[in-house]
Amino acid sequence: MGRKNLENINNPILNNDEQIFQIIEMWNNGDHSYLSISNKLNRPKKSIELKVLELTKAGLIESESLDALNKKVIDMWNSKFYTVDSIAESLDISIYKVKKILKNHTKLGNEVYSPKEELKRNILKMWNSGNHTYLSISKKLNLNEATIYRHIRLMKSKGLITFDHKKYISK
Repeated sequence: MGRKNLENINNPILNNDEQIFQIIEMWNNGDHSYLSISNKLNRPKKSIELKVLELTKAGLIESESLDALNKKVIDMWNSKFYTVDSIAESLDISIYKVKKILKNHTKLGNEVYSPKEELKRNILKMWNSGNHTYLSISKKLNLNEATIYRHIRLMKSKGLITFDHKKYISK
């Protein structure tokens, strides 16, 4: 619902209040939560929650809370049963939106499952067990040996490698 359409609605809730129009626009574009709107408009979060509820009842709010949507996306992703595509399809949002939510939560330091991090943990665990070589790890994880070598070299530089294979290789 565009700004001009809202201005033409004869609804006492609107009262030609500029912040009401901003709340509606920010909420309906789907990129804002109660907190981000309250920060942007310098209003208490509780007042934004109440205004959104009032606007929802009046039929002026179109989308569900970003907080609720974020939680659904993160919960689905962290369950490891869904792909980005399947989350987007089941929640009827774009793939871009799912990726954006995951990226934002990762940036904020929230716990978000990362296939890359899981892969790194698996390589590290296998290498530090002392029972695997570059080749055996690459075969087990279905990756090329050079990729495994790069990961292990990087982990060594970060001090994450605890097992030194060189000590156990017979000459």
